[in-house]
This record gives sequence, C-alpha cells and structure tokens, in this order.
Amino acid sequence: MMHHIRGVQQQLFVRGKQGYAAILVVIVIAAVFSFITISTMLSSVATLDAQQLHRDGSVAKFNAETCLSEGLLQISRNDAYIGTTLTLTNGTCDITLSSTTERAFVTTTGHYQNAQHQLSATFLFATYKVERFDEKFLTP
Repeated sequence: MMHHIRGVQQQLFVRGKQGYAAILVVIVIAAVFSFITISTMLSSVATLDAQQLHRDGSVAKFNAETCLSEGLLQISRNDAYIGTTLTLTNGTCDITLSSTTERAFVTTTGHYQNAQHQLSATFLFATYKVERFDEKFLTP
C-alpha cells in the first residue's frame, strides 16, 4: 500500500512538473507574440509619420511654387516689388525679392503644418526668363 501511495505521489509530482513546463511555454510564446505585435505597431506608426511628413512637404513645395509664380509675375510688372506673405487654401508662403538693374533674386518659402520648402530663382529682366533655380526642403 505504501508503495502504491509513493507511485501516485510520483505521478502527481511528474504531472505538476509538466504543468509548470506548459505554463512556462505559454508565457514565453505570449511574450514573443507581444514583442512582435508591439514592434509591428511601432513600425506602422513610424511609417505613418514619414508618409505624413512627405505629404506635408509636398503641400509646402506647392505653396512655395505658387509664391514663386506670383513673385515672378509681380517683379515682371513692377521692378520695385519686394515681396509679401500669401495665405493659401492649405498653408502660407513668403516671397522675398531683391534686385539689381539686370536681375531679380526671388526666394519663396512654402509652409504647411510642420513642413517648409524653399525655392530660389534668379530672374533676368532683359529676357524675362529664369536664369537660375534652386530648391531646399527645410525639415521641421
């Protein structure tokens, strides 16, 4: 009888060890799954932020192009024009001009959300053409 009780106790002990091992495996699998899920979520958030910044930068560039067109139009009509700030549907832009007797130097900065895009052009009065053009994305 005593031998039978020891056998039952040993079986219970072995089953208890197997139960702890199963719980440990479940905890490890849950931890790995949680790590993968959190990593994927963080990666998705970073991707969304990058896409938003790209979209904002594109709108800022469009705003700068709008101001550049306006600046070139105004300087072709009036060589004393020095610039302004325009409020657009999606943001704003600044026009800054300086000129000599032969050329106008136009710099515009488009703004949208946290993005800024700058364009610069050199305009020749004699030909009414752009001699030089430059652009720069200004990071927030």
